[in-house]
Amino acid sequence: MFLKTHAFPIFVTGPAGTGKSCVGRLCVERLGGQAVVFRHAFADHLAASRGELERGPKHFPYRVSERELWRGWEETPCLVVDEVAKRETASAAERDFIHNLLDLREGRPMLVISNRPLSEIKTIYDGAIGSRIGGGTQIKIAGRDRRLDGERPCVQRAPDPTADLPLAQRVEVWRKQLRYERTVLHGERWNLWQTLTHQQREAVMNRAKHKTASLWWKRQPMPDLDNPSYDDLMWAEFELKAEAGGQA
Repeated sequence: MFLKTHAFPIFVTGPAGTGKSCVGRLCVERLGGQAVVFRHAFADHLAASRGELERGPKHFPYRVSERELWRGWEETPCLVVDEVAKRETASAAERDFIHNLLDLREGRPMLVISNRPLSEIKTIYDGAIGSRIGGGTQIKIAGRDRRLDGERPCVQRAPDPTADLPLAQRVEVWRKQLRYERTVLHGERWNLWQTLTHQQREAVMNRAKHKTASLWWKRQPMPDLDNPSYDDLMWAEFELKAEAGGQA
């Protein structure tokens, strides 16, 4: 109920160990979504832009494109970004990244967590980013450092449903999931794409390029509309669903 009655993003600040990250994980647990650490998300963004980001177990990794990464952040019901402005300085690339991420989640459930007050956030990044972070709801959490008292985190990571399976069976589960995504879902997207005219396809891709927060995607030329890639079809499906939802 709290998230439904407050403006986004929700900026949570306070001293270390007061439970800010715990609040974020509780929101993700209730709403579903993703909780990321800023420096890790930024590193993933850089790796994906170079075509080097991999997910999954080390025995069966799969490549994640930059468009897939940003789409995941855009589609998730709630995005929690922890440890924002942990250092006293930020590079231009980091400023662009947090700026794009905030624009991507504008008006949608998002928590920004930092040990620093908003005034320091504006100094480390810039006024535009500070305005976006502070333009929603601001929450300050006070209290003692619970970590120093030996308290355990209030939320534990959800168990891996395949954790107790032998490695061979776990790999087979992952293979089936990836095969389903690359065959069934891709086939459905392809069938949907075939129902569009050339002008409709071009319009869909143009809207996707306009809305995306990925600078890399914006710089790419228009894809082959008659033979789009797996990623292109995924973006097209998302854009069409967003359009249908807006007309409903």
